[in-house]
Amino acid sequence: MSKALPESAWWQALLESCVIRRNRAKQLLHSWCVELGRAASDLPQAERGDPVLGEVDDKLWRALRELPKGAERAAAEQASLARTGIRVITRADAAYPEGWLARLDEAHLPYVVYLHGNLELLWQPTVTMASAAEPELLAWAATQDEVVLVSVFEGSWQAADSAQILVLPEGMQAAELPQPLVRACDADHALLLSPVAPGIQTSAVLLNACRALAAALGDVLVSNGEAESAVWLAQLLPPLPPVVRSGSPAELDALLAGDAHHDGGRGSLDLPPAGPVHFRDVESAISELGKTGRVPDALARRLRESHQLREADDADDPA
Repeated sequence: MSKALPESAWWQALLESCVIRRNRAKQLLHSWCVELGRAASDLPQAERGDPVLGEVDDKLWRALRELPKGAERAAAEQASLARTGIRVITRADAAYPEGWLARLDEAHLPYVVYLHGNLELLWQPTVTMASAAEPELLAWAATQDEVVLVSVFEGSWQAADSAQILVLPEGMQAAELPQPLVRACDADHALLLSPVAPGIQTSAVLLNACRALAAALGDVLVSNGEAESAVWLAQLLPPLPPVVRSGSPAELDALLAGDAHHDGGRGSLDLPPAGPVHFRDVESAISELGKTGRVPDALARRLRESHQLREADDADDPA
């Protein structure tokens, strides 16, 4: 029966185990699930001598033996959350934010993430706001068809015409969320991300961690100055997202168009003018995109699926 439980329940159960430290649980999940592609639900059947487990002491062995019961409890909790619109993904899911994988050290990655809203927003151009949203920035965002604003929720929220992603430095159920924000999530116009269990209260440590998570999601960071930028980018791996001064929509236009030239300064960049790029086939497209960085698995899959659909349409076309 336990085998049929969602994988996220097994991840949650191991991470919340009171028998082993959370860092040890993350190391095991990374070795077993991320590197080898095994299911976390297979961990209780692991042999004690399996080299992937590393050094197996009595605590780890006990944690693995108790994992099925913990997974059942976690699955029941997640089913209850699902009835309120909250979903759970893990570090190994295709929907996991690519910006986090590319810009954050493994130790800083949340292995279980709670979400409410439109996951597709993660694949659109994003602008992270280090400061409270300003009218000028909101007005600029309203003129952009696909740009998504990213911020950390710190108790207040300002509605905008553009879609928004908010990172919560607390649990989904602990946060006092404005009803208009909840409705925006229900309408797929916003996305809430929380890296902690639903009942966890906010803290200074969580707030700083969520600033890094929000910054890693952004194609651009908008801030009031160098000191603020440094706080938000402190945990990120290079290359860092470019930084734009607050109140400079023209710079945002240039950056998102890919034709900006900035000299010096943190997050500066020099990109060639944007233009159409032609590929021979899907695999060559994925190869060329890979030269600019890691191609998200989900994007590669979508390219292949789109190509297959077009081939099917061509086959059905009598012309």
